[in-house]
Amino acid sequence: MSVLVQLPKNKGYALYTKGADSVILKLLGDVSIAPGNTPDVIERTSRSLDDYGSEGLRTLLLAKRLIPEREALTWSAKFSDAKNILGDEKRREETLLRLGLEIERDLELVGATAIED
Repeated sequence: MSVLVQLPKNKGYALYTKGADSVILKLLGDVSIAPGNTPDVIERTSRSLDDYGSEGLRTLLLAKRLIPEREALTWSAKFSDAKNILGDEKRREETLLRLGLEIERDLELVGATAIED
């Protein structure tokens, strides 16, 4: 699940994403794109997730990507159009999925959560 937010003072947009580690880890950008994604950070986070899981906690990863204004506005318009597709639910869902994959890429790891169910 993601949310696209406008940053203050015309600093562009940020996409914040949360999800299962098996999903989010595949969406992370390499360190040249997302400087926080060093091998050490990924390894330490993975160990923490394993520790949390062995304690029976439900875990999620949090990630973000800064997005230039033009890209964010273009994507947002396409997303709005896709949400309004009527009469063809399959096409609507496929378009929304494709748009999600389009923007949820090259993410930078922010952190992990662990909660009791």
